[in-house]
Parts: sequence; C-alpha cells; structure tokens
Amino acid sequence: RRLCAACHIVTAEGRRTPGPSLFGVAGRRSGALDGFRFSAASRDANVEWKRDSLDAYLKNPREFMPGTTMAMPGVRGDDERANIVAYLETLR
Repeated sequence: RRLCAACHIVTAEGRRTPGPSLFGVAGRRSGALDGFRFSAASRDANVEWKRDSLDAYLKNPREFMPGTTMAMPGVRGDDERANIVAYLETLR
C-alpha cells in the first residue's frame, strides 16, 4: 500500500499525483480517467481492469503493457498481488 501511495491516491479526488487515482480502477478501462494524462501505451491498450488483468499488470507492468510509464517494476509474490487486487476491488 505504501509503495502504491508514492504515486497514487485511493480517493475520487485529492492531491495531484504522478499516477492516476486508484479509486474505481477495477472495471475501468486503461487510459480512461477524466483529468489524468495517460501514456499512449495505456490509452492504446484499452484493457479493462479486471482481476486477471490487474494481476498480470502488477506482476510485470512493462511486459503486460510495453511503453507504460508505471515506475514500479512489479510485485513478485502471488499472495501479495492477490491482496493488492482484492484491495483495489474495494475502492468504489
């Protein structure tokens, strides 16, 4: 959570951060959050953020979405990723 908080907020509105708000990310399409300037890779990927796609992205962002500007190299542990995805699904 601390790692994510370096670049993201988990509320609908708040301080500007390098990454988009994670509020409502589950079910959203990549590159589709009004008011945030996404990379071309994120916009063009047109991924729907579901459990499987979130897990794959968090495992290795650059492999899942070449050209992403996500700075985090990935979360290796399966259980840790599953916990992060479960948390993201609660942000509504």
